[in-house]
Amino acid sequence: MFKKVICAVLFVLISGAVLPVFGQTAAAEPVIRHLDLVYATVLQDERKRELKLDLFIPRAAEQPMPLVVWIHGGAWQAGDKRPCASLFMTEYGFAAAGIGYRLYPEAVFPAQIHDCKAAIRFLRANAEKYGIDPNAIGVWGASAGGHLAAMLGASAGVEEADGTIGEHTDVSTEVQAVCSWFGPTDFFTMPIGRRQFAAGQVPEIQLLGGRISEKQDLARLVSPVSHISKGDPPFLFMHGDRDPLVPLQQSRLMHDLLTAAGVRSELIVLEGEGHGFSLTNL
Repeated sequence: MFKKVICAVLFVLISGAVLPVFGQTAAAEPVIRHLDLVYATVLQDERKRELKLDLFIPRAAEQPMPLVVWIHGGAWQAGDKRPCASLFMTEYGFAAAGIGYRLYPEAVFPAQIHDCKAAIRFLRANAEKYGIDPNAIGVWGASAGGHLAAMLGASAGVEEADGTIGEHTDVSTEVQAVCSWFGPTDFFTMPIGRRQFAAGQVPEIQLLGGRISEKQDLARLVSPVSHISKGDPPFLFMHGDRDPLVPLQQSRLMHDLLTAAGVRSELIVLEGEGHGFSLTNL
């Protein structure tokens, strides 16, 4: 529990959000759950495909709440929006959401970031309806989700990354804080020949639909480090120093580049941790 409080406090610090005032605890469940909200509909293989998210709002909040959006990992080809890792933060003055997005082989990049940005636009456009502060949206992801969270933080306004999915394309995709756990940040320096993957099954290659050498422009677009600018929001990176899948250098590289650009960034290196650590073992 102590570590959960630290995690919540860290997000307050990097987002600059002011915790809302809570009223008396309601007799009903303390969290209002909006499950399977359709944030966009896309045409996939000539069929309509609904993209969904879950949203959790503390019932006792008396003013719009800062929101922490969870983006799941799974090598861009597995995983689900449930369980929503940021749900516990509803205990500490935040709303929480979990995003579902298209996975490989259903779709290749940039579908994944287009989906995530459509979700952010939907949440911001409906902020008043759900009691969210549209100017205090943070994103948090792990592994592939950490990559997408970093992309959300660095690529706002990049047309190829923003996409045109959903009904709110005139709404900003900017987020106010990013927490990335062990996510790739530069596809050009990711080690392709990792022994965990058979030839042709490297997640980065599958995500792009071809080798990096054949997809140079797409590899640049997919790499959060390519989009860093001085106006980016604060970042928090957490990465194990024994990660065999996504080297610590991936977080360190983006942290250093953000710092050089004048963006507030924190890097926490977890000694002895590999890939996939969780709140329970921090």
